[in-house]
Amino acid sequence: DNISWHYPFPGANTTPWQMEGTILALKNAGFGDVSCVQNKTVVTNAFKGEDLNHYVPLFRKYAIPVLYNFKETDMRWVEYRPKARMHVLHKIFPDGIMVPDYFFGKNIVHLPTVKCHIYTTTTGAMKNAFGGLLNEHRHWTHPVIHETLVDLLMIQKKIHRGIFAVMDGTFAGDGPGPRGMVPHVKNVLLASADQVAIDAVAAKLGASANAQVKELVQQLSLVFGSASALADMRRQLLDAKTPTAQRVAALEALVATSSRSRPT
Repeated sequence: DNISWHYPFPGANTTPWQMEGTILALKNAGFGDVSCVQNKTVVTNAFKGEDLNHYVPLFRKYAIPVLYNFKETDMRWVEYRPKARMHVLHKIFPDGIMVPDYFFGKNIVHLPTVKCHIYTTTTGAMKNAFGGLLNEHRHWTHPVIHETLVDLLMIQKKIHRGIFAVMDGTFAGDGPGPRGMVPHVKNVLLASADQVAIDAVAAKLGASANAQVKELVQQLSLVFGSASALADMRRQLLDAKTPTAQRVAALEALVATSSRSRPT
């Protein structure tokens, strides 16, 4: 799940209906061994958050075990040596990139919300791995967060059997998130196995879509390279004079083109 603030606030945290719907969908699809993993941050209390946001009754109702990546009895942090070329993580963690051993070989379902972030512009499906896979020094990556998210996505694709995201957009949080936001009613739920694509759609819903578009362009460029066929679309996206609607259309075209040219 995603607990940005242990106090309930529209758009800040995984919602109970988002979590319950995902649990039911997984069980109906034959996934009987479902667990929830919580992480530790310097500003939130995982135990308080799962209680105040009404997750605990769902854990009890559906017999969902809850694990904590900061408890050695639940999982250990082990060094991961990526085969893919990292952009920044190897520099930020020169003594080794440490990840929880529990995640290796597991399917993962992220439960983010549609919201902005005061440091990283947007925080969606790609950034939801931030708290689970990186230790308490992860905030050192904020100055290079776009490259960090690309590195994390490449790591996820290697260690997880499958990756999926169900994003709650009942409210979209605008402004200085992920806590002190202005909520906007959107009344949507997004779901995708493509973490970049779902974040692109979330950017369209946000009031700060222009800023989020720039981040997503950088992420796509890092993942798919800078092929000349995409150059015109990138220029439209990054040109502040281009109307928002045209920029969003260009972003959608960029995502579709990149998906078709994605390496296997």
